[in-house]
Amino acid sequence: AAGPNSCLPHHERVATTEGLIPIGEIVRRINAEGRKYQVYNKDGTPVNVLAGVYQGKKHLARLYFGDGSTLEATYDHAIFVEDQQGTIKELPVGDVQVGVHKIVRFKSGLLLGGIQETVLSGIQITPDVAWASGLMVGDGFAGRPASSTTDIWEIKINTETQKNRLEELLTVQGITFATGEFNWGFTVRGHGPAGSWFWRSLDLWEHTRAKVVPEWVFRSGAMNAQHFLAGLFDADGCVHDGGITLVNTSEDVIRGAQILLRCLGITSFQKWGPQYGRGNLDVGRLDIYNKSVIRKFACDIPLSHTEKAKKLVDLSNRDDHYKDRDSYERATLISSRDKAGIVHVFDIQTECG
Repeated sequence: AAGPNSCLPHHERVATTEGLIPIGEIVRRINAEGRKYQVYNKDGTPVNVLAGVYQGKKHLARLYFGDGSTLEATYDHAIFVEDQQGTIKELPVGDVQVGVHKIVRFKSGLLLGGIQETVLSGIQITPDVAWASGLMVGDGFAGRPASSTTDIWEIKINTETQKNRLEELLTVQGITFATGEFNWGFTVRGHGPAGSWFWRSLDLWEHTRAKVVPEWVFRSGAMNAQHFLAGLFDADGCVHDGGITLVNTSEDVIRGAQILLRCLGITSFQKWGPQYGRGNLDVGRLDIYNKSVIRKFACDIPLSHTEKAKKLVDLSNRDDHYKDRDSYERATLISSRDKAGIVHVFDIQTECG
């Protein structure tokens, strides 16, 4: 949602040719390392970033959109919006009309970067590595349990196809493991330095109680993002008569998955609330309802869970059971605005002004 010449808090992501990067990181690396960046202007053309500026502390507004996502920015930060007549204009955040304006968003896998190969600590990010990372985020553990003196990791999977794919990847990476079977699937687990190094390098170590989408996923290209999402939906997703749903207790995972899907042109709707069987713990979910979007998901997200993949094909081929009740227009509608406090903000200046 944010474009060039942003005045944003550290965590808000900016679309660069290297992927979606928090603006605070961009400003830090420009000034500390002399890094060069290009961002996309309103017509999708890359432009050079000339400077990154820390702007001190300022009052922020928080915009809420129809799909459950948010944007935090200063009140004078300009965004592109569309009015009810379809006219696109640039307005300060403080001047947008709630319930009237819709935010204009890019929908392109180019925003995820990936022009060059991504290598982390000697590990090349491939579709298989990205898929296994999605599994780990969805239904895995990597770290040292409180009751143990040994580092261990574990992934639970459902199908023979998933098991074979994961075992082949681990073998190629030189990671020792053991596979066990239980009532609804398989457990693949291991310990030792090779496995620890592998999951640490992917920034997936010690995140069991605070799951995250690793930063590299936002800047490793559309194909790797597709396979990461496939692993995540293989683990935590559900295909049902009403559409496709992802459930996770981590806000970072739900929001990160929604951003990745959005960049791939897949509209999802975010909700939060308590879920039966998990006490008072709030659980986040992403729902995909729209007929054409379900078909795009089926084409772009290569699920390895055999049963889910079959259901998805059947769902995408049906016309009689669901309506386009949640369109892109509803997802982008600015539904409310409130105060987001006083925080440190950052700005980037481009050759376009």
